[in-house]
Amino acid sequence: MNSNNPARNLENRLSQLKPHYKSQQEAEIGRMLDSYGIPFFYNQPAVVFDRGQYKAVRPAFTLPGYGGLALEYSDNEAEMGLKKRLYDSNAIPAVITSKQDLRGFKGPANLFKRIDRAIEQYRMFMKNPARSEVQPSDYIHPAGYQ
Repeated sequence: MNSNNPARNLENRLSQLKPHYKSQQEAEIGRMLDSYGIPFFYNQPAVVFDRGQYKAVRPAFTLPGYGGLALEYSDNEAEMGLKKRLYDSNAIPAVITSKQDLRGFKGPANLFKRIDRAIEQYRMFMKNPARSEVQPSDYIHPAGYQ
């Protein structure tokens, strides 16, 4: 390998900056987001209120350009439901994906439709929380916290 090749050196340095994904599916989602030019944070901590206390969670992907949407991957139905409820109760827009969302030629388009739908629901909630499916009682905070 020629160490004087600037393109090769840049490629090597950039490859070191790529996240080390936990799974092949997360790597596929990361590449998909990159290919569409959608900026994201991988495994960035977020603080949520859960069962009477604050805790840190690490969504697989956080999309700052989409209202901080959390994008997660799971094939476990129970885990998907728990994550969705956690994000909903903290008014964090979220999409929990599975391998069905990544299948075939239309997989990426279907996933982005779900992202757009989640953002639209989040915007509707922010305009009128009283008419949302998520009720304020789902995310009551301790006294003094607003």
